[in-house]
Amino acid sequence: MHRLSALPASLGLTVKNLGPGLKYYDKREPLPLSVSAGVAVHAVPAVNFVFDAVRLVPDRETSVSFGTEYNLAGVMSLRGGYSSAFAGAAAFTGFSGGVGFNVSGVQLDYAFSPF
Repeated sequence: MHRLSALPASLGLTVKNLGPGLKYYDKREPLPLSVSAGVAVHAVPAVNFVFDAVRLVPDRETSVSFGTEYNLAGVMSLRGGYSSAFAGAAAFTGFSGGVGFNVSGVQLDYAFSPF
């Protein structure tokens, strides 16, 4: 993750499950390799916008996600977003939401994502 000094934004890159895979006796199973890249824009002090793209390398599938977070006085955060990975035929299946609380350095988060 890298915070851009000239802009109110951060960039991130993640590689998951990089390695030779799992071996059980003489059979080896590959890990589900994925690469993610994202950007977070800190529009105003209490509002963040995020965009993320994920590539599942073995499956040759790409999904995109975007969302926002609104922070209320540093104590409570409201979050909402959309992911194309979970979008289906039913209405609102790609949407998610959540709330987070930060009190005395203890953070508690709850998220809802129909799956």
